[in-house]
Amino acid sequence: MITAPPYIQGADLPDLTLNWRDSQSNLIAFGTVAHTFELKVGQVGSAASLTKTTGITGADTSPNITIAWATTGELNTLVPGTYHADLTATRTSDGKQRKFRFVLPVERPIT
Repeated sequence: MITAPPYIQGADLPDLTLNWRDSQSNLIAFGTVAHTFELKVGQVGSAASLTKTTGITGADTSPNITIAWATTGELNTLVPGTYHADLTATRTSDGKQRKFRFVLPVERPIT
């Protein structure tokens, strides 16, 4: 499982970029085949602390996933800690889904 770079509470940037690969380690071509995306952040087995369905784009080249955080403090709802993030890509043509999990650390700012 990969770990995203830590976010400091109160930050909205940078956008999070990921390389999502298939079972043969090939980069998945999300730009060629249309997908919708949903990100849920929280603790395994509990309700999501954050759900995001906008600002997530797929591409054919590296990085093939970009998660753009809103500039209105979208991550501020998360208290500092280590979260699991489940990203679901749903293929528009038939509704089939891929799921990808990564770790998202959120740290306290220096005051």
